[in-house]
Amino acid sequence: MTIELAAANLNQSQRDQLASTSLDGGGSWPIPNIKFLRKAIMSFGRARPDDREKVVAHIAARAKALGALHLDWVANFLKAHGAGSDAPAKPPAAKY
Repeated sequence: MTIELAAANLNQSQRDQLASTSLDGGGSWPIPNIKFLRKAIMSFGRARPDDREKVVAHIAARAKALGALHLDWVANFLKAHGAGSDAPAKPPAAKY
């Protein structure tokens, strides 16, 4: 799983430090602050389809840890991807 855009501004020692403090999802896509949270959400479409549930879970966990669940763009992302709400992520398809 990789969201390279979110981690583009970090050098290897910064990545290693984040990995050792469990602030990222295994060392490949750290989300240490709200700026990186935004980048991770914007680059979500680049994640492999097989990994998207894990990416959403990681983004949701980091958003909660950063106290960012109240932000509209975070809440909208989580709602659209089935995290953070009991409502269905998408309305059912219309039957014609």
